[in-house]
Amino acid sequence: MRQVFWEAARAGVRGICGINTLSMKVVDEAGEPALGPGRVQSGICGGPIRMAALEWTRLARRIIDEEHLPLTLMTCGGAMSAKHLDEFLSEGSQVAMTATGMMWDPLIAMRWHEAHQNP
Repeated sequence: MRQVFWEAARAGVRGICGINTLSMKVVDEAGEPALGPGRVQSGICGGPIRMAALEWTRLARRIIDEEHLPLTLMTCGGAMSAKHLDEFLSEGSQVAMTATGMMWDPLIAMRWHEAHQNP
């Protein structure tokens, strides 16, 4: 990841975003491929990948800081509430995003902004 970030910065990239989805084996209650025999793996999003997104954010922030790279860090992956967006920001992301969270709670951005209004 360090090398990718270096090359991206060298090429003029201004920001890095991760992780969106993770490929995982998806099975039903019987242990069979849930999406059919030809599709054992699938891209998983939403809550199940939030911990991986937080870990990615920590590592990405550490690399950007240690290497003094001029990259904006953006994170997505598993944020299902306004609190989850705060977790991304607390771990060093400069931009926290959600797609699945918006599907379950269309007001998630409003909730985040309301929680951060000045009294």
